[in-house]
Amino acid sequence: MEFSPLPGHAHFYPQLNHAIRAEQQISRIIPHLVQAVWSGQLSRTLQQALSMSEQHQLRLAEFCIMPGETENAPADLESRIMHSLHSQQRGSIKDLSLTLLFAKAVQHKISCYEGVLDLDDQGSLTDLKNVVGEALSDDLATDLFLQEQAERFVAREYAHGATA
Repeated sequence: MEFSPLPGHAHFYPQLNHAIRAEQQISRIIPHLVQAVWSGQLSRTLQQALSMSEQHQLRLAEFCIMPGETENAPADLESRIMHSLHSQQRGSIKDLSLTLLFAKAVQHKISCYEGVLDLDDQGSLTDLKNVVGEALSDDLATDLFLQEQAERFVAREYAHGATA
């Protein structure tokens, strides 16, 4: 596949590549999380997040993307998630740990999309901005749910610990 940016928009593509890599990272991580979590509601949310991520990748693939450099922070986060998957934690504590780490991955993806939107100061990439805006909206909703889920896990563990 040949990469040819739209004329005058080469500055846009490195940031967009970061967003696409974040989507790819999410798609690699989620299947492992789904198998590891105990909460059915969290599992369904993760499966929905995977479906959304796959759709985001398909829609973004419609635009020409230039190759770019990778970042170390997302790789480190993915490593931490994989380590947590294989830890001895169980139940709500493991779900809380995985939820918080996955939320960080989603927040990284949100940051990438916000960076893409900030770059188009001329407003000339309306179609791409619409795709990015929809993905950003999806991810903000997922992030909010993950925060609420983490709070429920903490409350459940605290209530369990308080009665013990």
